[in-house]
Formats: sequence, C-alpha cells, structure tokens
Amino acid sequence: MRLVLERPFSDGTVALEMDPLSLLARLAAAVHPPRFNTMRYGGVLAAHSKWRGRVVPPPPPPGDDDDDEHDDHAHCATCSTKKKDKPPTHRCGYRPWRELLRRSFKIDVEHCEHCGGRMKLRALVVTAAGIRRYLRWLGEPTEPPTLAPARGPPFFKSRVIRRRLGEPVQAELFDVL
Repeated sequence: MRLVLERPFSDGTVALEMDPLSLLARLAAAVHPPRFNTMRYGGVLAAHSKWRGRVVPPPPPPGDDDDDEHDDHAHCATCSTKKKDKPPTHRCGYRPWRELLRRSFKIDVEHCEHCGGRMKLRALVVTAAGIRRYLRWLGEPTEPPTLAPARGPPFFKSRVIRRRLGEPVQAELFDVL
C-alpha cells in the first residue's frame, strides 16, 4: 500500500510504502485507550490553577430550576416526583446488575419473557460441582476443550523496513489489492 504525502519530508521522502498489517498497526497506535480524556486545559482554565475561580463562573444555586411554572400543579408528573438532593459533584458509578444486563445484553431478569410475571432467584451456582451438574442437565460437555498449539508471530515488517535491513523483498499477495 502506498501513501502519498502532501508535502515531502526533509529527507526528500514523498510517499510511504507499507503492507496492510503495518498500516493497521500504526493506526491502532493512534487510537486512545478507553476513558482517556483527549481535551487538556492549560493556563487559568487548568484544573489546579489558582485563578480558575475568577474566570470560570460558579454553578447555579440548586433552587434555580426552569420548572418554576409547574410548582402548583398536583396532576403534573414532573411536579409530583421529588428530586433527590445530591451535591452537583456526586458521581456514583454503581448500577444494579439487572440494569447492567438489560443495557448490555437486552436481558430482562425481573420479568418472565413468556408470561410477563415477576421472576425470583432460585439458586446461585458457584461451586464447580454445581456447574458440572447443571451442564450435564443441559447436555453440554463438562470438561474444557483441549488447547491448540500456539502459532508463530505474524510477519509484520513492511517492505520499506526490509529494504533498510537489506533483506530480500518479494512480491506479496496483498500488493494487488
């Protein structure tokens, strides 16, 4: 695969040649890890700046909501529900397991999918003997499958690197793609 550069490098390079696996390795290195904050603030907007309080406006007081017109309506669902009084910095990450199963796998563990009735937890299988007994009842194998031998590492060097190392460069299958 050949990537043509917009401007030549200082050494005169105008294009990069690499095989698809090398290209994917370079692209994967540019992807940030999960939950990595990509926005950084500096100067007075930085988190630990002494002057941040003078620049950033304070949060609105908790009583200033836009729902003041609904205060006297007893029939309104918005007014009848009480808001939980938590500080604005409260960020609890706890989620019940039933909510996590519903969000992740679309499994509702509280209601039966056939009759719609409420389900109860009958047993929690945690021991190896209980798991084997349950697998036998389902007709599944109780022993883990045998492990296959490990394969060798993939050939990931690009043609450019092989040329620099003095290795012979051969035509490869994915050159035609």
